[in-house]
Amino acid sequence: MTHSVYKMTQKTAIQLCHGYKMPFFDVAQQHAYTLKQSGYHVITIFLTGKHDADIERASFSDQTLFFEQSSKSLQGLKVNLIKKINRICKDNQVSLIVAHRAKAIYLSCIASFLMPDIQIIGVAHAYNVFKRKKRRFMPYLRTKNLRLVGVSDAIRDDIRRSLPKFPQDQIQTYYNRLDFSSVEDTLLSREEARQALSIPEDEYAFINIGRLHPDKDQTTLIDGYSTALTNMPKSKLYIIGAGKIETQLKAHANASKASDCITFVGVVPDACKYLKAFDCFVLSSDHEPFGMVLLEAIAANIPMITTNCGGADEINRSDNKFDQGDSAALSTLLIQQRSRSQEDTKQQIREQHVFAEKTFSYAASVTRFSELEKIFKIKS
Repeated sequence: MTHSVYKMTQKTAIQLCHGYKMPFFDVAQQHAYTLKQSGYHVITIFLTGKHDADIERASFSDQTLFFEQSSKSLQGLKVNLIKKINRICKDNQVSLIVAHRAKAIYLSCIASFLMPDIQIIGVAHAYNVFKRKKRRFMPYLRTKNLRLVGVSDAIRDDIRRSLPKFPQDQIQTYYNRLDFSSVEDTLLSREEARQALSIPEDEYAFINIGRLHPDKDQTTLIDGYSTALTNMPKSKLYIIGAGKIETQLKAHANASKASDCITFVGVVPDACKYLKAFDCFVLSSDHEPFGMVLLEAIAANIPMITTNCGGADEINRSDNKFDQGDSAALSTLLIQQRSRSQEDTKQQIREQHVFAEKTFSYAASVTRFSELEKIFKIKS
């Protein structure tokens, strides 16, 4: 059986993904759209996950393949899997592979080893992708054909630190993106969202969405809010999410003087659609690789306060930023944002929206990919 689906009237790209669990299906959609807009016939391959007809129908790609592997089965050298990818490359005269995460990058490098015309763009979505010694070998071996991108400048710089002998100009930034208008269409109105979450209309509501995990540092968030509360009448902090430190965080909140004004909402499916219920988004993470939830906050037209590290610092262009762990600085920003005039807040939101559309939209992604084709000398 072959997977040849297209005879060469245009260039063909494979997108190799670990799986389609959220948020990675959205990521696959983003890249498939950009590749198609850039003139590629796109074949997306999901290494893990059973065949899913809904995913296949929703996919922007010209063809979607499911290899139905388990994460465990991907460990080690997978000869049959490599042969399968190699055959698809040959049958479709593939010229480009976009590979997401370490395993997909590794498999792409091996599968195309004897195919010098295929170029690979490896996408890193997290810190420390190449920190382990065994993950550095393949990039150094394939410097002629491999290019690497991080989803933020922070991830790009992390890759460069991990691979100091890899050509630095072959490691670039390629931001995640958001279809702002499509997201805006899914949002509930402020009144609908507040009613659904039982938030009083006259309350000033701060929101944090994310895993309850040390990386997200909600402890600093609770401390900063607790200190600020006396200067913020009729305000409340809502925390959406679940995680391994949920019990500790609830105990910490209960021990604070703001215990009556902090609500742990738990997991909310499609939490993004409720964002208009809130007046300010607060992100306290210690090293956010990118921060897609911040783009969703921008789509909902709510201001943000974030740490000044990682991808969050690149998305938040306002002065509403604090050093990670500095609850006193966060407290000051919370008070300032709460007392900001309506007109100042609208201007703040407008400026953030303009920057986001210019930098993180689908249109911006197509422009950036064109730039990367030139930087990386991707063959037409």
